Amino acid sequence: MGRREGPLKESAALHHGIDILAIDVCGEGAPAEVIRTAIQRWGRIDHLINNAGATAVMRLADTDERTITNLLA
Repeated sequence: MGRREGPLKESAALHHGIDILAIDVCGEGAPAEVIRTAIQRWGRIDHLINNAGATAVMRLADTDERTITNLLA
């Protein structure tokens, strides 16, 4: 799962058994869509790990509150 379908497809093509879902987990309704899609594809969810994250390389002096909030939200 990720936001950019192209890179997801490239990774999935290298490994058998990988299924993708291009979605921004911060988008409205996205968590429900992830659950709905998983159940639709596999019938159930045995484990769910939230490992979404973001990063930004910048000097601390050059950042602002909104950037930090977006990285940690």
